[in-house]
Amino acid sequence: MTGLLPQAARLIAAAEPLVEDPALLANCHRLRGSIELAAGTSTTAINMLVTGARRLGGVDPRRSLELLALAAEGASLSLDADASRAIAELASSLDVGDDEHDRFFIGLLVGFAHHLAGDRRSGIASIRDALAIADDEFDDVDLMLAAGRAGFYVGDDAAALRFHTRIVNRARSIGSIGCLAIAGARLALAETLAGRWSEANATAEETLRLAEDTGQRELEAHALVWLALIAAWQGDEERSRASLERARAITAARPMSLVEDASRWVLATIELGVGRGAAALAQLEPISHPVVAVLASLDRVEAAVAADRPDLARTWLEELAVFAQAADVAWARARVAHCGAAVAADPARRETLYQEALREHDASSRPFERARTELAYGEFLRRNRRRVDAREHLRPALETFAALGARQWAERARAELRASGENARSRRADPEARLTPQEFQIARFVAQGLSNREVAAQLFLSPRTIDFHLRNVFTKLEIASRPELATLQLDAHAPARAAEATSR
Repeated sequence: MTGLLPQAARLIAAAEPLVEDPALLANCHRLRGSIELAAGTSTTAINMLVTGARRLGGVDPRRSLELLALAAEGASLSLDADASRAIAELASSLDVGDDEHDRFFIGLLVGFAHHLAGDRRSGIASIRDALAIADDEFDDVDLMLAAGRAGFYVGDDAAALRFHTRIVNRARSIGSIGCLAIAGARLALAETLAGRWSEANATAEETLRLAEDTGQRELEAHALVWLALIAAWQGDEERSRASLERARAITAARPMSLVEDASRWVLATIELGVGRGAAALAQLEPISHPVVAVLASLDRVEAAVAADRPDLARTWLEELAVFAQAADVAWARARVAHCGAAVAADPARRETLYQEALREHDASSRPFERARTELAYGEFLRRNRRRVDAREHLRPALETFAALGARQWAERARAELRASGENARSRRADPEARLTPQEFQIARFVAQGLSNREVAAQLFLSPRTIDFHLRNVFTKLEIASRPELATLQLDAHAPARAAEATSR
């Protein structure tokens, strides 16, 4: 299927001169624009989609908005603030009345334009207002895709996870490979942030396979960079760099700001993992994409502190504080407090900020980040000769890192526990850690009661392939039946352990 998208683009281009109906011609622009987006050529996609939207503006404003929403995604990927502003102005000029669906898209496009122009407060406010409209009653794929993407811009983890999960489930039910790959690339990030790393690996691997099969190079790059991020957090530098090399080979011919900046973040994560703060900072300083800048903000502040750049650390902390105030989400407030502790000189102030961060983490859903705060606070306490107090934070940090398979982080927490006078046993790897991402995904579907043929339909594979992988699953997990597989509750235990650890 790899050559089908370029072939489709050629056929549509050949048909366009023969089309006179403006609605049909706009459909041609939408299809070609979508293909260019999938191929990673954002500028071409933006021009096609905006042209189609202008032609439809006076005929069908709603469909014009749908084209502009796709164009806005291209502007975001290429960090084209001028194009984003023009898209928002065109959207605002459309005569759409008071329809909530249309008001959602206009609010979103205006918010994206503010965001890319550097006005984070106005951008986040507009996007949050739009998301408040996009409740679960809407069953429009374009709306759900836009709402899910918007969740990342305003730090709404629940919205990003909810909308992209709904799209993936719907795409499976109707057999839409293209839609599944688009939503899957984003769902992998949402699952990663939520601490569902096994699920995220499986989602990203499936997205990568489908994107390769359909020639959607941009989606390949996205899937690869999130696979690289998880590998870096798990301490697998070789696997992380291999995925990054493949992603960068794609972006070399098709500049994609988000993927390029995410790649820098991953490389910085690798450097921080081995204590090279200055090298990490060299990767983090050039980041300009607003979504990646927020995602990487904790690492940016810690790298600046490690590289003895306190002024830069404070500047980035101030930017994060602006985001946290506008977004009003618990994980961002927790991160501001954690970063504030990292730059504070007064020990009493540092302790107060670590405690504040942990209180905010109680209302967030990022177990890996909470564990990092527990570890940092535990290290602080141990260095101030409060070894007993330190253990109360180092234990849950170690437990969460071990559950996530974050080996370097777990070893760091284990070393701190030993320094505090307590020996921590290395716990056995979870059953799911023995499975490949595809085996894990198949096991989850089978555990839900699906037959091999039904799993094959969900994953766009043959029943014979499912049977082969399922035999491997049974062997690796040392089980002999489907009911036994259902009792394992794959991936349910890691978040549970993280939550249990944080409640101590």
